[in-house]
Amino acid sequence: GLADGASETIVVDGTTIALGANSSGTTATNGMAYTVTIVSGTATVALTKTAGVSTSAINTLINGITYQDTNTDNPTAGSRTFTLTQIQDSGGTANSGADTTTLSVVSTVAVNAVNDAPTLSATASNPTFTEAAGLGTQAAAVAVFSGANTSTIESGQTIKGLTYLLHIGWKRLC
Repeated sequence: GLADGASETIVVDGTTIALGANSSGTTATNGMAYTVTIVSGTATVALTKTAGVSTSAINTLINGITYQDTNTDNPTAGSRTFTLTQIQDSGGTANSGADTTTLSVVSTVAVNAVNDAPTLSATASNPTFTEAAGLGTQAAAVAVFSGANTSTIESGQTIKGLTYLLHIGWKRLC
C-alpha cells in the first residue's frame, strides 16, 4: 500500500521508478519494458521483454530491487508490502504446456518515521543599552537578536518552548 505517493520509489534493473502514478518506460540494465498501474493505493509493476532475459539476469534483477521513501522529513510510518505474483518464461503453451507460474513471495518494508529536532538560527545584535539621562526617564529597549529563523522540519508541528540564559555581569567594589 502506497502512503506517500510520488515520494515512494523503487529501483528495478538499474532504473528508479516513482510509484505515485501510472507510468511506463524501459529499464536501464536489461532493457525490459515496465508498466506501473495504481489501483486503490496499490502499485502493480509489470516487467516484460519479448526476447526474454536469462535466469541469472532475472535473479540479479530480483535481488537488486530496492525501495526508498524520498519524503526526507516526514514519511508516513507503516508497512509497505512487496509481493512477487507471477513469472513467465518463453516456452509458450503449445502441447498443453504452461509458461506462467503464480507466486506469492512477500517482503515487507517497515517505514519508521523519525521526529527531527527543530532548528533555530539568529544573529546576535550585541547592542549597547545606555541609561537615559534624568530622574524617572526610561531609555528605549534594545534588540538582542535579529534575523531569527526557526523550523520544526516536519510540517504541521509548532514550537512549544524556548529556553535562554541571561548572564548578568556584576562588578565588585572593594
